[in-house]
Amino acid sequence: MKKYKITNEKKEYNGVTLYRIRRVYTDSPGGWIENESNLSREDNCFIFDNVMVFGNAKVTGNAIIRNNVKIHGNAIIKGNSKVKDNAEIYGNVLVEDNVTISDNAVIYDNAVIKDNAKVSGLAIVRGDAIIEKNSWVTGYATIEGSTIVSEDEFIDSQPGSWDDIDSLRAFYIYINKYDEIATAYVNGRHQVPITIYIEALDKNGRIIKISKEDIYRNVHIVNEKNLPIINNNNISLSDKDNGFVFPSSKEVIMNSPDASTCVIYLSVNKVIDTFNVCAQTHIKGKEYTTAFKNNYSDYLNFITLDVAPKKIFTEADVDINPLVNPKIEKNVETSGDVLTKYYLRFNGNNKTVTKSVECEENKSFHYFQKGNYQIISTSTDNHIKEIPLAPYYYTKEFHFKPDTLIPVTSEKNESGLCFWSYSVEYGKAFTSSREDKEMNCIIYDQYGNDLKVSIKADENNKLKFYFGS
Repeated sequence: MKKYKITNEKKEYNGVTLYRIRRVYTDSPGGWIENESNLSREDNCFIFDNVMVFGNAKVTGNAIIRNNVKIHGNAIIKGNSKVKDNAEIYGNVLVEDNVTISDNAVIYDNAVIKDNAKVSGLAIVRGDAIIEKNSWVTGYATIEGSTIVSEDEFIDSQPGSWDDIDSLRAFYIYINKYDEIATAYVNGRHQVPITIYIEALDKNGRIIKISKEDIYRNVHIVNEKNLPIINNNNISLSDKDNGFVFPSSKEVIMNSPDASTCVIYLSVNKVIDTFNVCAQTHIKGKEYTTAFKNNYSDYLNFITLDVAPKKIFTEADVDINPLVNPKIEKNVETSGDVLTKYYLRFNGNNKTVTKSVECEENKSFHYFQKGNYQIISTSTDNHIKEIPLAPYYYTKEFHFKPDTLIPVTSEKNESGLCFWSYSVEYGKAFTSSREDKEMNCIIYDQYGNDLKVSIKADENNKLKFYFGS
């Protein structure tokens, strides 16, 4: 197969004579090769534009190489690979399958790129590194040694430690893209997420990624006067999410591939005046702070925190309707049975959200029998979220006297903590019995403010809910 010809047009590059090729059928120009072994005449592989392939390098299969790419040494490019822009590949590199290499990426030594992987930006891949299985290495990332990047992994910068930082290109503090002011509740649970954002440069001016642990250890929370704010017991900081973090820190204000971030969780332990939160650190003897204007930021950068005492909930904060008008299902498992479902939750006034609950699960706390009528009331589980398009089912085994077990499965199709009462027409005539146990629970809002609730059955076996502080 003679798909290209080597022309007499030549040029010198690093002491190597290269020859322009042309397509035989279209007579259109291609790239440059040292000799015929650099570009297979089989299949559909081709090099275009100013691509240079020389040494023992080979382009085979259906690989397409464009723009200003350089391939040399013993590198092999095959499969359906695409290489373009100013990428350079040399050494004993193997590129195969459906790989894409672009921009100013450099790949050398014994690196292997395969399985739909991508390498782009200013990325460097070297040593015995393997990039595979839909992974993408880009930005300023350097992958070396025996590192394997796999399974859709995305890497966009070189990992580094705090000691590797030479300077900061950016240093910010924020909650999320919506909130610059937040309220901190003094209830022993609420945490306000403070995100620290840095863009760190090494001594060569390359972006490096810093771990959240390193950032937490080396960045300090200060006030607008650049003074520490945790010199007393009023404020606590943690790197752990305790489950009552609000507002959410997921909707970040900036989303840069050059960023390293850390979330610091701030709690207030007593009611104090409104205060501002800033961040401060030192790199190579230079102070960086968001409290003052400086050479890396033209504006002050702080968060304002209002402080509020623990919120006291009452019955007025509860959605009463599903408690006084519970859902009723008949003939669930046996003829004549009745399943009654009560859902306990906040009513959403003042944007209150039922975040979580504490309740002893699967606890039968009320039993009543009169003749052949029996009823049992029980807690279910602590699942409180309604999942759209994904029904959530719960199963409870009810033990009725004298020796009957009835497993009941039904959908929990509303949000909130669910209690069941299940009655059947079964038992001995002229028999009566009643047993009651204590049933208490706690529901929490998104800030960790709590409402304690007691549940009891009345004389008609209807569940009644009593609310306390």
